[in-house]
Amino acid sequence: MKLFPHLIFDRAQDLQSFFVTDFKEIDLNVINGIYEEFERMNDWHLLIVHYLGLDHIGHAAIDAFNSLVEDKLAEMDQVIERCFNRE
Repeated sequence: MKLFPHLIFDRAQDLQSFFVTDFKEIDLNVINGIYEEFERMNDWHLLIVHYLGLDHIGHAAIDAFNSLVEDKLAEMDQVIERCFNRE
């Protein structure tokens, strides 16, 4: 959030993103924030989200074809599906 002036966003969730070994917690906070924002869809025209778990796995893992990557991709598929279905 330090990269952008405060006047750009009405609301923001500023999370610490430098824990490269965190594959889960930041993404869970982003997911929870999305579902909270769906309750206020009439308040905004654009929603920007940034998931870091897969990127962190890529920096920490030696092999791109491992269970961490597969699990994270499956998790992101579920998030995208829920966003479109708004369950």
